[in-house]
Amino acid sequence: MLVGQEGTELNSVILRGIVTSGTFDVIRSIKKWHDGEIILSTWEGDLPVLSVDKIVLSKDPGNCHLHNVKRQITLAKAGVDAAEGEKVLLTRTDVMHTVDCFEIIKDGKLTLLDFLSINPDFYFCPLRYGAQSQCTPQHRTFFKITDFVQWGYASEIKAWASQSVKDLLFQYAETYPYPESTIEQMWCVAFLSQRGYDISMESLLEAYDLRWTALTDNFVFMSHRDMGVKILKPAYRDLDEIRSRPWCLTSDIFNFV
Repeated sequence: MLVGQEGTELNSVILRGIVTSGTFDVIRSIKKWHDGEIILSTWEGDLPVLSVDKIVLSKDPGNCHLHNVKRQITLAKAGVDAAEGEKVLLTRTDVMHTVDCFEIIKDGKLTLLDFLSINPDFYFCPLRYGAQSQCTPQHRTFFKITDFVQWGYASEIKAWASQSVKDLLFQYAETYPYPESTIEQMWCVAFLSQRGYDISMESLLEAYDLRWTALTDNFVFMSHRDMGVKILKPAYRDLDEIRSRPWCLTSDIFNFV
């Protein structure tokens, strides 16, 4: 269900997730540099009065395995489907933005936070390095990237949260439940497979030679400082510390590939 007035804005910001007290600060941080469309994609229920242009309400599918895969893609797609802007920022209700992301978009690519994206050459050992997720050794987390924030032209964002990606993501979630894989890895693989890459969860090892080229062809990785991002969720307050972990695919490493 869509609540709000119709209208085409130059660019769109989509906030996905539940509304918390911090969401008001998130909206204020965005309005300091963005005067276009702001969309809230959240669950049906009572909401406080928020200074946004559209509210997209979805039925909560409820708790499910694999880091709530159905909930994340559901809110992302619902918000993206309602966006009318030429450029789109897909973010969360607990992420503040202080930089105009629409000035640093690269045509044909999605820009992502580099933290929690895993270097595909690194043999991931989650218990040793304190990561919160775990993947089987045969997957080597080749395409595990962060799902916190994405921005780009509308065509790229709509491809990232398309129905075909959603369907494939649901299929992967049933076949490769946590800890065999994570939502970030499955989402990336589903997206790349729909972009024409010969990649699937069934045969990640066979995509070894694509582990870097697929990333460089489709994504730009930036640090939270360059992106002007601050995550309000307590576990992610110290992004510098997270980026210092050996397995992190930092933008510095990425730039040398």
